[in-house]
Amino acid sequence: MRFDRIVILTGAGLSAESGLGTFRDKGGLWSQFPLEEVATPEGFARNPARVHDFYNLRRRRHHDARPNAAHAALARLEREHAGDFASGFIAESPDKLRLRLSQYFAALLGRGDFAPNNCNAPWVSSVIEADGTVRPCFFQPPLGNIHRAGDGGLASILNSDEAVAWRRGLDTHRDAICQRCVCTLSLSTVHAP
Repeated sequence: MRFDRIVILTGAGLSAESGLGTFRDKGGLWSQFPLEEVATPEGFARNPARVHDFYNLRRRRHHDARPNAAHAALARLEREHAGDFASGFIAESPDKLRLRLSQYFAALLGRGDFAPNNCNAPWVSSVIEADGTVRPCFFQPPLGNIHRAGDGGLASILNSDEAVAWRRGLDTHRDAICQRCVCTLSLSTVHAP
């Protein structure tokens, strides 16, 4: 079977079976470590050792983890349908993030520049938190709340005048939050022939 296009979107839960904890689930990383203390520039400024300990723990866990059945199935799907993935593959892996960490922390310490960020998450995705808060990405300010969106639902929040104006004015290369972000998403638009 040949597909026009294959897109696989996964989250931290895919690797839970391999022993890598998720972020927001019960018992997840954010229930063990306060997000504000280990994953923000302000937390790093207050206690760099705690941030380093957090990321060192994550690196050890990643080093010890082994692929699970879901990883094998995805690898098989990519192998068997390589041509269907030719237009692009979306991934944010620990290996990719690890490559950026050294430069990232050097920049936080004022010893270099942040890596260029080509993220387009605010235009192609959104984050809906457990309390209904809708964000254009994990670290940007909220755009609204799904529980208070009325009949228009998520579309009314994402297409509101405020949200559209915010996206139009956002320059990810200059925005202070975007410059410091390590969760980038860069999807290219591919038009079928």
